[in-house]
Amino acid sequence: MVEAIQQRQRLIDILEYWHKIEFFIPFDLDQITDVEEVWRLRWIKPFQLASWHAGDFHKFVIPSHLKISGYRLYLGLFDRSEIAEVCARVLPTPESDDEDEQRGAMEGRSCFARMELNARGEPLFDPVSVSTVPWALGRTLEQGIDSLALGAFEAARRDLADRLDDFRRERAPQPRAQSMEPTEPGHPPPAPLTGDEIQALSELFTQWAGFTPQPGQPLLLEVLTAKKEVREKPNADNDDDGEAEPTIDILNSFYIEDIERAIHALREGAVPLLASYLEPLARDQRIDVYTDAGRQALLRQLHPARGNRGHWLSQREHSMSLMQQFAINAGLEALRDGGLFAVNGPPGTGKTTLLRELFAENIVRRAAVLARLRTSDDAFLPKEQVHFANGRQT
Repeated sequence: MVEAIQQRQRLIDILEYWHKIEFFIPFDLDQITDVEEVWRLRWIKPFQLASWHAGDFHKFVIPSHLKISGYRLYLGLFDRSEIAEVCARVLPTPESDDEDEQRGAMEGRSCFARMELNARGEPLFDPVSVSTVPWALGRTLEQGIDSLALGAFEAARRDLADRLDDFRRERAPQPRAQSMEPTEPGHPPPAPLTGDEIQALSELFTQWAGFTPQPGQPLLLEVLTAKKEVREKPNADNDDDGEAEPTIDILNSFYIEDIERAIHALREGAVPLLASYLEPLARDQRIDVYTDAGRQALLRQLHPARGNRGHWLSQREHSMSLMQQFAINAGLEALRDGGLFAVNGPPGTGKTTLLRELFAENIVRRAAVLARLRTSDDAFLPKEQVHFANGRQT
């Protein structure tokens, strides 16, 4: 019993440490800006906001076969090096031999938030994508790293939703003289964002985060396009889009919410499947492939009889390498009754290709099971009928 409690607490400590790290992993804006179609992007300098008006949204020069379907506005741009500067001020920084690598990882830009706009330049608030990094920097500067506790960002996210809802409610439709489109009967005139509103949104995110980056950074507007011949669904871009109450999703991390769910499960006494990933294997279960025992394990797993029947249909030169096939066979054996199996490797070593082979194997195995059934109904669980009389189950 004591050992189980200690194991759960050890897992909680690991997850809480991972949880804090995720807050500081920035959204990489370079993946948006490093594109061949540079006509999709427009940099807006702070001084240009004073003269920004509705017509500026339509000044993108796009290919003739496309039309503008919307925009993405990236707010609160900052250099990622500012993250390292803040962390160096508030956290102990151990000496490292990989300083050049760390410095390279902090080059480039990130941002506070991304907001979707419709084709008229009107803001859509469901959802607004926000980075946890500026909030984490501001909170750490004010209250220390321990303040990044479970639930702290959730409360901050609700606060941000309230602030954005106030902004949405205070917006007034622009006069018709500034409208780029005729107004339909019964509909308010289009109300694209003005330069003052874009500036107000930038300040809203800065005040919410409690972190102010170096001044002078531009904003980024990305145009979204669709083919002209494609007919849009009815009401796909109606005037009600901007009326939805704001919701906030996370821009920079896929894992924060999942980590929180795992921590909650552990605190309630359950041991999630993730535990098999967090805890090291027992020494007697580890295999060094460069030993005699490792070579025997390779021979056993790579025996032709263990080959998976499902192979992704591709050219012969795209077949699995020795270690890819070893991982597939070992994974299929380990996951026979469920579980978690991790494969680590640097970028470009074939992890996604390996996953494709596993999908193909699952499809083939499922087809083999279905082929043995007498009728299609046998593929479904037995139906259970429940009868109610006078509101009670009988």
